[in-house]
Order: sequence, then structure tokens, then C-alpha cells
Amino acid sequence: IANVPDVFSTDSALQASFHPAWGSCPVPDTTPPTVSDIAMASGNGTPTLATTGDVITLTFTSDEEIDTPTVIIAGKSAAVTSSDNLDWMATYTVESGDDQGLAAFVISAIVDLSGNPAANVTALTVGSAVTIDTAAPTVSTIAMISDNGTTTLATTGDEITLTFTVSEGIVPGNTPTVIIAGKSAAVTSND
Repeated sequence: IANVPDVFSTDSALQASFHPAWGSCPVPDTTPPTVSDIAMASGNGTPTLATTGDVITLTFTSDEEIDTPTVIIAGKSAAVTSSDNLDWMATYTVESGDDQGLAAFVISAIVDLSGNPAANVTALTVGSAVTIDTAAPTVSTIAMISDNGTTTLATTGDEITLTFTVSEGIVPGNTPTVIIAGKSAAVTSND
């Protein structure tokens, strides 16, 4: 076995096939993906509120490419899209029978291209959740009086005041319309 040429020390392709430090070999990926920048907004004029027909959008970013995850918003399946498998958008259109209150969500089936699964995600990391409100406000405690000496009567020049209470706050700028005796009334609020 004397005088065998040392081909191994000079052949880089042969070296790479035997030892990773001498060439590039695939490194196994055993790290699950992470999801960040999780934010929610509504297409409503107030992005933290949603009513029937408004689209709630949940956006998030994965630290590596992942397969399309499953997203549930307000207990219903959302449409999930991405152009690069890194930046994601899930959308859901609010329906009249949806639960009232904060729109809960779950991002599940988060799996990278190597098959590593991540835990489900249920919390925002940016901003605040959208509140679903599909119930119309109700009006109660309705009273009408006149500034006449007899408050149940009104004559020319008397002022009639109608007071009422609504079950929830009304969005500023959406003042109710009140008609008294066929004429528009000035409407103000105490709160």
C-alpha cells in the first residue's frame, strides 16, 4: 500500500461528500416558525368597531415561509391569503347573527415548509381587537313636555322638549333625527 497518491487531500468534491465542514450539506430544520406583528382592524369608519357587512382583517407575519394556516375570526372561518408565504392577511365579513363583543381569533395549523408545527396564536401583538356590534341601539325613557304653564299643552311660541335615552353610545356625528309636530327639532346630548 505504499506510494498511494493522496487524492483525498486535493479533491474538494470528494472532501465535501465525506465531511460537512469541507463543503455545504443540508442542515435539518427542526425549529418551529413564529408569527409576529399580529394586528386586527375593521373596514368600518371606526377601525376598532364592526357591524353587519363590515370586513374584519387580521394581518400577521411569519419568520419563515409557512403553509397556508387556518384562521378563525369571531368563531367563523376566515379567507387567508399571502403573496410570499411570509406576510399574511385573513378576512372575515361580519354577519348579523355573530356574537357581540371583542372579535376573538385563532391562527392554527402554522407549519413551516420542513413540517415543523407551531403553537396556535390567539393574542394580538399590535393594537387592539375589533368589537362586533350588530344590534341596533334601542330608545327608552321617552318623555315630552312643554314650557307652557300646563306642561302637557303647547301653543304658539311654547317650546316642546322631548327627552329619551339610548341603550348605547351613538357615534359622534350621527345625531338622531327628531321630528316634532312635523318639524325638525334641534337635538343635543348630555353625554
